[in-house]
Order: sequence, then C-alpha cells, then structure tokens
Amino acid sequence: MTDNRSNSQIIKDYATYIKNLRNAENKDKYIKYTAITLFPNEEAYNRRMTKYRKWYQNKREFLVSVENLYNLYFTLSKEMRPMTETEIEEAIKEVLIDE
Repeated sequence: MTDNRSNSQIIKDYATYIKNLRNAENKDKYIKYTAITLFPNEEAYNRRMTKYRKWYQNKREFLVSVENLYNLYFTLSKEMRPMTETEIEEAIKEVLIDE
C-alpha cells in the first residue's frame, strides 16, 4: 500500500535527478555518480527495492518502471565502484565452482 508520503518522495527524488541531470556539465559522470550514490552495494539495492515493491504492489505498471530504472542504476553502479570484500569472495567461489 502506498501513502501520499511515499508517492510524494519518489516524485521529488525523480524530479531532483532530472533537474540535476539537465544542469550537469558532464551528464555521463552525473549518471554514474547517482548510480553509485543510490546503490553503493547490493544490500542498498535490495533494501530500496523491497520498500518499493511493498509500497507499489498494487501499481504494477509503475513498479515495473521503477524496477527497470533502478536495475539499470544498480548494474551501472556495480561496473563503476570497487568490489566489496564479499563480492570478491563470491566471485572467487564462482570461478572455483566453474573449474
């Protein structure tokens, strides 16, 4: 269930991102900065998505749009930020399993 505060907050956040993107000298750099700021790690991504899935469970089309956008941000943040210790350990395990 959504309330007016959650609706209002996501709209304010989106408006701020768009305004800042339009005003940014280097738009690519701003998008990368935003991605890393929003999702410095997988836990931050999962926390935010869990919250949005709860808030917007009855607004499926909107939720899908938010999930798609934040998935792009999360994917970009993973490419741009250094790996965490946990991510390094998981990557090593995956390589060893594949051998």
